[in-house]
Amino acid sequence: MEKLYSLADLEAMSDNDEAFIATMKQIFEEEMLISLGKLNKAFEEKDFNTIRVTAHTMKPSIDNLHILSIKDDIRALESRATGNTPMEELLPLKQKVETVLLQVFADMRKS
Repeated sequence: MEKLYSLADLEAMSDNDEAFIATMKQIFEEEMLISLGKLNKAFEEKDFNTIRVTAHTMKPSIDNLHILSIKDDIRALESRATGNTPMEELLPLKQKVETVLLQVFADMRKS
């Protein structure tokens, strides 16, 4: 099975420093879990602004780890969370982002 992410940029930036990469993976998971919590709360409260802002802050980390399967989804979540798009249309995007990130976390913990 193909990996959902790539550490190539981290490896290049750190000269393959395993301790640095391990720390960055841990920070990534911690920050993304906080962001997923914010997204879930924002969905419960129908808070479009928080959905948009949170998705925006998640983009760079998703891009840096080349999590291509949700690259478009996180952007769509950001751009469509205007209050004009029904929550029912945004929910599948959030669910896919969450599912993929949880899979990435699990995979990162194994390696």
